[in-house]
Amino acid sequence: MKYEGSIKNIKLYKKSFFFERYNMKRRLNKLIKLAEENVDFLRKYIKGFDEQKKKWEQDKDGSYSDEIATYSQIIKVFELVGRQTTICLDVYTALKYLIYFNSEYECRFFARRILTIIYETRKGYIADLGNLLGEIKELPYIKHYDSYKEIHKHLNRFNNEYEEFLKKVRNTNEAHKSEDFETQVESIELLNIEKAWDIIIVYYHFLTNSSIPNMHLLQELSNHANKDLWDKMERANERLRNSNRDLRNMWSVNDTQETLNRVY
Repeated sequence: MKYEGSIKNIKLYKKSFFFERYNMKRRLNKLIKLAEENVDFLRKYIKGFDEQKKKWEQDKDGSYSDEIATYSQIIKVFELVGRQTTICLDVYTALKYLIYFNSEYECRFFARRILTIIYETRKGYIADLGNLLGEIKELPYIKHYDSYKEIHKHLNRFNNEYEEFLKKVRNTNEAHKSEDFETQVESIELLNIEKAWDIIIVYYHFLTNSSIPNMHLLQELSNHANKDLWDKMERANERLRNSNRDLRNMWSVNDTQETLNRVY
């Protein structure tokens, strides 16, 4: 096969950048591990919040309507972040193998695989971020709204700029392959690998830059939910203490009146 261009022309793949490639692979390993841990964290908390919400929904008096609304919002945000996390896992894993390839075909295989993932997930990712922005916009305790807004704006620009290129790769890849043999071969040989690399790295940065505020967001939401619940328990305890105090005062007044009646 005769390939047009080579990934070896890209700065990162020159011999003098061996340590940069090595460090990038180390970062990707850490990001993959973090994403896997986040998946476990998200599943656990979504399940816990959902079970608690269902218990409150069984209350006939509607005493927990505020908590149900808060937990419903939290679950929705956790689901959005969860979908983004699975995208991260797919892209990071394939990119790790693209960093160290054994042949030009192997390099193009992983590049085309990542580009297809980007094509299939980008609109959902943009939509998820848009929904996330809508969910957290009015929440005063959220500190990373502007970070998400900036990422969302750049993702829309990215989508408009690269949609045609991504679509062409996707339509001649894997399950979407053209039945024409020559078209299939040309899609591999003529792939603009330098442009493919630029797109992959930009998307990689989008994912990575949203991962950190994602975890901060989940922490802020969890803290807020726990604080709300704690405050409600404290208010309930305070009402109970007040009722007990009123009750003691009432008995005290009655005891005093009975004493006065006996004396007089």
